[in-house]
Amino acid sequence: FIVAVILYDLIPLQNPDEYLAAPAAFAWYQNKVKHCRRAQLLLSISESARREGIEYLGAKASSIVNISTAVGAEFKPIKLPLTQQEKLRSKFDLTKDYLMYSGATDERKNHLRLIAAYAKLPVSVRSSHQLVFVGGLPDVHRARFLRHAKKCGLNKNELIITGRVTDDELVA
Repeated sequence: FIVAVILYDLIPLQNPDEYLAAPAAFAWYQNKVKHCRRAQLLLSISESARREGIEYLGAKASSIVNISTAVGAEFKPIKLPLTQQEKLRSKFDLTKDYLMYSGATDERKNHLRLIAAYAKLPVSVRSSHQLVFVGGLPDVHRARFLRHAKKCGLNKNELIITGRVTDDELVA
C-alpha cells in the first residue's frame, strides 16, 4: 500500500514568525511536516500547494499530484428573474455592482490590504461598486474590518459584510 497525505498549504512553514512563534505550535507543526515528508504521495489541493511541497518539503515533483479542490459545478453564471435579483440585493444591502470576496478571514488573506486598495480606487469606481465580504466570520474580524474601512475613509455602504449565506444564495 501507499501512504498518501493531502497537502493544503505550507503557509506556517513559509511564515514561521507569524504562525509558529510559540514553541508548542512550532513542535506540533514540525511533526506534521515530518509526516508529510515520509508520505510516498502528496495530494495537493492546488498547483500552488504542489509547488510549495516541492520547494519547502523537498519533495520530488513526481510524488505530488494536484487533485484540485475547485468549486463545484453548481457555481456558474446564471440568469435570475429580476424579482429574485432584487430580493437578494435587498437582503444583503447590495445597491450597486460589487467586488466580492468569499473565504477565510484569517490574517494571511490580506483583507485589510484589500479594503485599503479598494479605498484608493477612483471615486467614480467606488460610487458604482461596493466591496462585499461574503460568509460567516468571527465578530472580532467583522469589527476590525469595519474599523479599518472607516479609517481608510470608506462610507458605510462601500464595504458590505453579508454574514453567512447559503450555497444557493452564493450562486445567485
